[in-house]
Amino acid sequence: MSLPRPGRRALFSGLLVLAVAALLVSSVLSLRTADRLAVSIASVSQTQRVIEQINRLWGLLGDRDSEVLRYLLVGREENLQAFRETLRRMETARAQLAGETSGDPVQAAALQELSRLHEERIERAEQLIALKRRALGGDAGAAARLDREFDGSPASGNAEAMRAILDGMVQHERDRLARQRAQRELTVRHNRQTVLAANGLALVAGITALLAIGRLRRREREAERAAFEAQQARRIASERQASLELVAHDLRGHFGNLIFASDLVRDAAAPEARARLAASVRGSAASGLLFLQAVLEQAAGEARGEAVVALDLGAELRRVLEEFATPAATRGIRFSRQGDDGLALRGQPLALAHVLRNLVSNAVKFAPEGGLVEFEAETLPDRGRLRVLDRGPGVPEAERGALFQRYVPLSPAPGGAAPASTGLGLALARQHARAQGGELRYEPRAGGGACFVLEWPRA
Repeated sequence: MSLPRPGRRALFSGLLVLAVAALLVSSVLSLRTADRLAVSIASVSQTQRVIEQINRLWGLLGDRDSEVLRYLLVGREENLQAFRETLRRMETARAQLAGETSGDPVQAAALQELSRLHEERIERAEQLIALKRRALGGDAGAAARLDREFDGSPASGNAEAMRAILDGMVQHERDRLARQRAQRELTVRHNRQTVLAANGLALVAGITALLAIGRLRRREREAERAAFEAQQARRIASERQASLELVAHDLRGHFGNLIFASDLVRDAAAPEARARLAASVRGSAASGLLFLQAVLEQAAGEARGEAVVALDLGAELRRVLEEFATPAATRGIRFSRQGDDGLALRGQPLALAHVLRNLVSNAVKFAPEGGLVEFEAETLPDRGRLRVLDRGPGVPEAERGALFQRYVPLSPAPGGAAPASTGLGLALARQHARAQGGELRYEPRAGGGACFVLEWPRA
C-alpha cells in the first residue's frame, strides 16, 4: 500500500524536519561537549599550576628552617640574610598561591591556617635568633638557654602540621582532577549516545554526528598531544636539573679545595710551604677551569653525537688523585693503586670523572688520619671494576638502604664532626654510572671500613 503524493510529501517533509532536528541536536551537543572539554583542559592546567605552587612553597618552608638552623649552629650573618630572603620569597609564593586558589573556599581556609602556623614558626625562630645574638655577644645565660632549647625540646609539631596542610591541599587538587576527568568522560559518553540515536533517525543527522565525533576525536588527540608534549617538557627539565646538579656538585668540590688550601696559606709560616700551597690553589683553580671546559666540550659532543669515547681508567684516576693530593696530605692519608692500570673503558669522560671524584672525596673525608685508601682495578669479560677501600667508620647497616638516595648525607665518624655534605654525591654518582651502562654499589669491608665498587663498560 502506497501513500498518496500529499501523504508522501508530508512524510518526507517530516523526515526532513526530523533529520534537520537530529542534525541540530547532534551539532549543538557536539559543540557543547567541545566547549566543556576546552574548559576542563583549562581547569586541569590551572590545577597543575596550583600543585606546582604548593610544592614550591613546601620547598621554601624547608629552606626557611634550614637557614635559621644554620644560623643558630654557626652564627653566620649570611645564613640569617638567606633566612630573611627565603621569608620574602615565601611571601611571594603565598600570594601567588592565594591568587590561584581565590575561588576555592577549602583551599583558602587551608592557606589561612598555613599562614597562621608559618607566623608561629617565624615568631619562634625570631626568639631563638635573639637568644643567639645575645649568646654571640657574650651572654652566658642566653647561650645556656639556647643549649637547653636544642637539648630539651622535642621535634616541633608545627612543621608536621604545615606538611599535613600542604598534603591536604595537593590531595584536594588531585581529587578535583579526578572529578574533572570523570566529568569529561561522562560528557563524551553522553554525547556519543545522542549522536548514535540521531544516526538512527536520519542519514544526514548520522553523517553530521560522525563529523561531530571526528571533531571530538581530534580534540582528544590534541589533548593527548598536549599531555605528551608536557611530559616531554618535564623530562627535559628533569634532565637539565640533573645536569645542573652534576655541575654544581663538582664545582663545589673544586671551590672547597680552593678554600681549604687558601686557609692553609694564611696560616703557613715557611716560604716553601706557602709556595707549595699557592701552587695547590692554582692547581685547584686550573682543575675547575678544565672541568668547565670539559662540560662545554661534552655538551658540544652530545650535540654532534660524539659523547661516548674510549677512556683510560688509570689516567682518569691519576688526574682525580692529583686534585685531592693537598687535602689528603694534610690528613696524612696515602693512596695505593693495584691491578690493571691501563684498563680501557667506554663512556662519557665527564661522567666517569664525576664518579671517581665523588668516591675519592668521600674516602679522603672519612678515612682515619694517617690511613691508607686503596684502589683495586680488575678486568671482567665485558666491563672493568674498580674497588675503593678505606678503614673509616663504614656505613651502618641501618643506613645502607638510603645510601644512594638524594639529600641523604653520609653519617660522621663516631665522636667526630660531620664533613660538609649535600647528600647528593653518591646519588648522582650512581645515576651517572647507570646512565653509562655501569653500576655503583657499597660493600662492607672485612675488618672495618668501607668498600665502594664501580663497574663500567669496557671499550
